[in-house]
Amino acid sequence: MATVNHNLPSEVSGGVEAGTSTRGHTNVCLLCGCSILQQQSDIVLRENPTEMQQSIYNIIESRVAPRQISSVDHICHACWMRTKREVIRMNRQDENRPLRDLTDVDVQQDESQPNEAAPAEPTQLEPSVRTHQIVLPHYRRAANSTHNCVFPNCSSTTFHNISDKLRATVLHNHHYYLPKLARICSEHLTNNSWDTLLTSDNSIETFNVEQIQHVFSFVNTFSPTLDFDDIQNMDNRVFQYWIGLTKEKFNMLIEEVPRISQLHRGVLGTAALLLKMRTGDSDERIATLLQVPRRTLEGLMDKVREILCQDFVTRHLGINHITHEELLEHNLTIPNGLFGGEIIAIVICDGTYIYIY
Repeated sequence: MATVNHNLPSEVSGGVEAGTSTRGHTNVCLLCGCSILQQQSDIVLRENPTEMQQSIYNIIESRVAPRQISSVDHICHACWMRTKREVIRMNRQDENRPLRDLTDVDVQQDESQPNEAAPAEPTQLEPSVRTHQIVLPHYRRAANSTHNCVFPNCSSTTFHNISDKLRATVLHNHHYYLPKLARICSEHLTNNSWDTLLTSDNSIETFNVEQIQHVFSFVNTFSPTLDFDDIQNMDNRVFQYWIGLTKEKFNMLIEEVPRISQLHRGVLGTAALLLKMRTGDSDERIATLLQVPRRTLEGLMDKVREILCQDFVTRHLGINHITHEELLEHNLTIPNGLFGGEIIAIVICDGTYIYIY
């Protein structure tokens, strides 16, 4: 390269010394050649460049070779963004590249250079080397994307952010990592189907360095216990993970059944009962999570269950929780024609779920 640049002045014909041209545009894009005199441009050669800027420089350098890039060279912003997108695309391809391919390349290099001595000092890693993937046998992860739910085959278009405390909880309980950009829809946030993620079709077994560093940044936020005596300070996502209801809906339930609030630690007993219904965990495990003696917790859940059956279930289940007029509104066209009118309440009884002794 130095030889080519040294010989460039001698190759100019007509005896004219090479240098800055006095004709045409002097401020042009290094790649596309358009004028950048009155439009946004970016400098190519920078001091202390970031990893992204260095990758962009490498691509530009390969395109203009054998010409060397100087400190005064600029490219238009369109070319800069186009090159940046190319770098991002190359990095994604490297991340999706299986680990065995990288291992095969390393082995082939070792076999092709059996007698070459190892370097005395470690050299600086190239960008492609830094994207090596690591396989963790008992852990998997979701795709690092904001455009899809972490659960497969989800057709929802509305997603929620994932808090670090929920990430830590899911990682601890299900060995599944949710990356920075991962999103979840309202339906799957409410459903208790986290166990299916590890074996789902879109789970990924490889991790890069950045993702492992992210795990270390939030893993300390995991708490092995839950404090339902201080619900307002609990993380919203973690609360919904364990209970299946948002804080607002849970508070509506407590307000609708005043006897729960009047019961000593009735809110804790309600949370424990909903947690047991959602997870199916044993009383001993739930007592450990809530830091309450098992017998005390079982007594609380029994009292709350009795209150809910008396004051809540009767308002929302059975024929007595709605008026005759409200019941008429549920009549359909065909039953009305068959059974004679819109003033008769029509009830169809199906014995499928009736216990037979």
